[in-house]
Amino acid sequence: MGRFDKETAEPSSSPAETTSTSMTATVNGSHDFKITGYSLSKGIGVGKYIASDTFMVGGYSWAVYFYPDGKSAEDNATYVSLFIALASEGTDVRALFELTLLDQSGRERHKVHSHFGRALETGPGYKRFYKRTALEASDYLKDDCLHVHCCVGVVKSHTEGPKIYSIPVSPSNIGLHFGQLLESGKGTDVNFEVDGETFSAHKLVLAARSPVFRAQLYGPMKDKNTDCIKIEDVEAPVFKALLHWMYWDALPDFEELTGLNSKGASSLMSQHMLAAADLYGLDRLRLLCEANLCEDVAINTVATTLALADQHHCFQLKSACLKFVSLPENLRAVMQTDGFEYLKESCPHVLTELLEHVARINEHSITVGKVGIGGILDGGDVNGRRVKQRMFDKDTAEPSSSPAETTSTSKTVTVNGTHDFKITGYSLSKGIGIGKYVASDTFMVGGYTWAVYFYPDGKSAEDNATYVSLFIALASEGTDVRALFELTLLDQSGRERHKVHSHFGRALETGPYTLKYRGSMWGYKRFYKRTALESSDYLKDDCLHVHCCVGVVNSHTDGPKIYSIPVSPSNIGLHFGQLLASRKETDVNFEVDGETFSAHKLVLAARSPVFRAQLYGPMKDKNTECIKIEDVEAPVFKALLHWMYWDALPDFEELTGLNSKGASTLMSQHMLAAADCYGLNRLRLLCEANLCEDVAINTVATTLALAEQHHSFQLKSVCLKFVALPENLKAVMQTDGFEYLKESCPQVLTELLEHVARVNEHSITVGKLGIEGILDGGDVNGRRVKQRM
Repeated sequence: MGRFDKETAEPSSSPAETTSTSMTATVNGSHDFKITGYSLSKGIGVGKYIASDTFMVGGYSWAVYFYPDGKSAEDNATYVSLFIALASEGTDVRALFELTLLDQSGRERHKVHSHFGRALETGPGYKRFYKRTALEASDYLKDDCLHVHCCVGVVKSHTEGPKIYSIPVSPSNIGLHFGQLLESGKGTDVNFEVDGETFSAHKLVLAARSPVFRAQLYGPMKDKNTDCIKIEDVEAPVFKALLHWMYWDALPDFEELTGLNSKGASSLMSQHMLAAADLYGLDRLRLLCEANLCEDVAINTVATTLALADQHHCFQLKSACLKFVSLPENLRAVMQTDGFEYLKESCPHVLTELLEHVARINEHSITVGKVGIGGILDGGDVNGRRVKQRMFDKDTAEPSSSPAETTSTSKTVTVNGTHDFKITGYSLSKGIGIGKYVASDTFMVGGYTWAVYFYPDGKSAEDNATYVSLFIALASEGTDVRALFELTLLDQSGRERHKVHSHFGRALETGPYTLKYRGSMWGYKRFYKRTALESSDYLKDDCLHVHCCVGVVNSHTDGPKIYSIPVSPSNIGLHFGQLLASRKETDVNFEVDGETFSAHKLVLAARSPVFRAQLYGPMKDKNTECIKIEDVEAPVFKALLHWMYWDALPDFEELTGLNSKGASTLMSQHMLAAADCYGLNRLRLLCEANLCEDVAINTVATTLALAEQHHSFQLKSVCLKFVALPENLKAVMQTDGFEYLKESCPQVLTELLEHVARVNEHSITVGKLGIEGILDGGDVNGRRVKQRM
């Protein structure tokens, strides 16, 4: 493994032949739209519509528009119109659509207008969807209600290249590391007293996460006494949850924290957390609390939430609450809650906005009943009690009341994925033996791993190698996995007369296929007669192409959402990254190759067990003004610090000043070694995954040696598999890295021979290279791999 000289950091050599696949498919989604009070909507006016809530498909927002009096004046309200609209920003969005008016008699004679499964002629809607007189006499209208089912398939294209192997990388664990630091209580340097309880914390973490704490603890007007800072405006359970968020970057379990298990307690906790997040400048927590409260809007909490949203300028939450309260089935009930009395007194101007929402509904011919302006202003028969209760009194934290009528939809869909399996050297695979197979790489669909198995001599002894067999197998753990499958042998003549066996697009008498456990298969023992296959257009240049589709059946139940608020991704890494970039409050320095790097002991100790021992353990370094690092180069140490603070890899090209693929690979090699040295397990896995994707002729031998030295077994397996391929072996043996591998890890050559032998057993020859050629390196030029990167 080399260092960082520009002269030797060449781009990686690629295999002589590579393939890639352009995939164009639809990302599908559906929405059920229930239209109640149809008769009240008549007369709304031509061109005026009732809209569904927005829903997301393929990264875009959509909505269904229903025009009770039609969209076009020329039809004079003779027809109802139905359309799908793009509700978010987008340019040239390509999609397929389906609009279905559901038959509510149970006979399933639905009215369907669809793009799916046929030639496309029309756009995403219909001015003359149905004649109104016919609709009102039909089974589509029941109890003054219509049901519309909408499907959208957004067209997406991407190109995939081949991957020999992939290594799963665990999710971010930076929150876990700081959470464990909080739980340990070690190194705390500030205390807070809240409602008689004391909470200990670390000034550095609080300052990194909150601009308010940063000013309070480090600013010009900072608190002099950090032995005990008194907090007046937040309750103890809320402050405890606030600390949990700042360290763990996640909300705690509210039931466990408060000792209550009601839905009302959870909503009330979210209200208090929102106020605290606004107070301490925790914008992402504030958004998350808004999103949670949007989903939990209910009769007996909505008025208090509305007041909170107005006071803390939460415009999206406020809109959701106004929308909910103004519904005719909710308004009277909300006005009878304690929260409405509190809303009237604390935010009287909100009542004007509420009246505007109610008036808007009246304009659409949906009446509000007998509740008029006077009723709204005097609160009806509200009992007059104020909403000033303490948050966690068990007597008041009752479950939330729900609207009088709610709906939910059970959805069963397939999560679809495809895999292309190219089988080269078909003639060499003949005679492998009945029941023996050539397997594709594994691929993921619907949360499960799958593989395609091709049996050149057939799977069953009774067929005596007359047929080839083809199967799809469940390659991961799973029980009763239900799925649809399709296996296609591609016609390579260009005439597209493919051989297809499919579950998709046809009636299944017994439903989807069920795979009981890992290793279960679906497929065909007699997929194709071998003699016919060998004289067909499916075989070309001794190569077969198999296209496989898997649709994993998933079921879930959705309830209605009045509003949803997008929450930004985790920003804890950004906060600590900005702390590193600012260089403020650093308390340890490192000298690496003549360069000095400043850092914070607390962050390093939280992230790395090695730094924890070095900086805080019994054998800790006495002099932290400058610790000398011998076994890591300066660019690598800089990248290591970036990872520990930002929880992400830096831009290697920007860091090293090089823009070649080889430099990126060599940097990943060095980072893997450093991650192993400092106990950064997730970084180690990420570097392994990157190196797996970047395996190439002139770097694979060095990577193989690295994998052996650092016990990276998955990466080692990938490298051995790559080198053993007959088209790669000779070329790899002619690289500097192979010479280094021979001298540093001679035992690996034995394992490499075993891989080569395994390839031979499958009738794929290795050419003229024998054991002696492998052991002495063929015509390797003898140079050692000691270049600078």
